[in-house]
Amino acid sequence: MTSLRTLTGTILSVINNAILIVDANDRITFANHKAAAMFQTAGTAELTGKSIFSLFMTDDQDILAPNLLHLARTAPEYEDEVMLRRFDDTRFIAQISTSKFHSEGQTNAILSIHNISGIKGIEKTLKRTERVASVGRMLDDINHQIRNPISVIGGLANRLARQPGSDNRYCQAILDESKRLEGLLDSLGAFSKLPLPMVCPVTLTTVVNEITATITPQVEKFALSLTIHNTEKMPKESVSIDLGLIIKALVAIVENACDASSPDSEIEITIGPSGKSLPYQITVTDHGCGISPEDQPRVFAPFYTRKTRRHGMGLTLAQKIVSEQGGAISIESRPGKGTTVTIFLIADRRRAIRIRRLSNENNSRGLSPEIPAL
Repeated sequence: MTSLRTLTGTILSVINNAILIVDANDRITFANHKAAAMFQTAGTAELTGKSIFSLFMTDDQDILAPNLLHLARTAPEYEDEVMLRRFDDTRFIAQISTSKFHSEGQTNAILSIHNISGIKGIEKTLKRTERVASVGRMLDDINHQIRNPISVIGGLANRLARQPGSDNRYCQAILDESKRLEGLLDSLGAFSKLPLPMVCPVTLTTVVNEITATITPQVEKFALSLTIHNTEKMPKESVSIDLGLIIKALVAIVENACDASSPDSEIEITIGPSGKSLPYQITVTDHGCGISPEDQPRVFAPFYTRKTRRHGMGLTLAQKIVSEQGGAISIESRPGKGTTVTIFLIADRRRAIRIRRLSNENNSRGLSPEIPAL
């Protein structure tokens, strides 16, 4: 009998759900270690003897909690999702499964509690993703519905400009604005149709070579010079990226930098270690007019621009590309001094446990002991 109780206790301690047993007086008579961790207590003793109602939100203690206990004692099984609170007054969404058993003439309720806050967060993310997808489809429709009239307007303005006696200033203004609207539609289309990244390991040498080949002509068009800095150890390292999309993000960033720079000035790109949780970074620095502190929080917002002929989607596109690859992007700027945009990249998307052997003297497989534990 003792061994059976020990086995039962061991099973209850390794179950990944919180297990609570509640007596006929609605007091907790048993809690496993997972329950103590879930409700932020120092140990199971803090839960034992407590009213089960104390774990429910105040609004639910008079009706929902008694109803749930009633169903737990009368129905063969019951399952529901409720909001519970921890001992530190934080809250979480729980899935509660109930059962019952009889002991010493009374009916006890067994509650199995699983924290599903993370799952609910994923559901919200999926809903947001669905909304984004619907917005993308709507943008496609808007693009089509607006582009055709713009083309007609531009074409008619072009014909009108060739008519004798036409005022070309007005015709040219119509043509210029038509082209600007078409450019805006192109930017929106590029943003909404951005492909999902196809991530793979890429050496930093390859990144440098691709940046040099793609960015240099872009900078030279603005009559500027490009300087690329990198560290000596860098060629041996690799990052986990979709190189084509990262280059697209850099093109957008560099175009902004060129716009902000005066002729004959320099654009600097630096590739190397970051010293942060994301181990590598690419920085783009210009020495142009800079951005005021009040405007800096808005630079990644769609349509933000200080140029009348720009669409303000470049940094928005860059941020989306980088974030979808598990990276991050930041900006630092001083008015009159210039701006630095930094892209942070990850070295490996896999978890550490998949790429590094653990050191454990009890490891029956004899994994390498010289590798430090995580």
